Amino acid sequence: MRQGALKISDHQINSPLLKINRSCQTCHHFPEEELKARVDIQDRFFNLRNTALDALVDLIGDIKAEKVRGVADAQLAAARDYQRKGQFMIDFVMSENSMGFHAPQEAMRILGDAINLCRLGQLSLHGGPPPSHNPPNIENVLPAPGPASSPTRQTKRKEEKPSTIAQLQKH
Repeated sequence: MRQGALKISDHQINSPLLKINRSCQTCHHFPEEELKARVDIQDRFFNLRNTALDALVDLIGDIKAEKVRGVADAQLAAARDYQRKGQFMIDFVMSENSMGFHAPQEAMRILGDAINLCRLGQLSLHGGPPPSHNPPNIENVLPAPGPASSPTRQTKRKEEKPSTIAQLQKH
């Protein structure tokens, strides 16, 4: 708040939505109605974030239960790998701190991938089928046959490139 040449605070902590022109429109040059509508984005983000966190906690609980049951660490490796990747994605969107306001579609996509990783981790623990597909940003990790198996990474064979003229003529 400005009084003459002095800037002073009114010491009232309230929602930025009460003063959109002073809190939001200084950076976001959109009509007030559009900025108010974007609050719904944050509500949807918050709900999906909570779903992702629930999925992560459930996966961690399942890993812990399997460990207590005496399952070997090698058999828990795939689930732990999925847990690590899912947690990284959740941490990533949480560290951005806009609750989906600045890049809503990307934040929702990342949270959806995190939920899927947690689901795949639980499937690997409980002997479910390998994933039918993974989104392009998720490394293909397929469990070996049987419950709670260790991961098998799919890799492409490197083609040997000819390095001499004689080798080129053979190809």
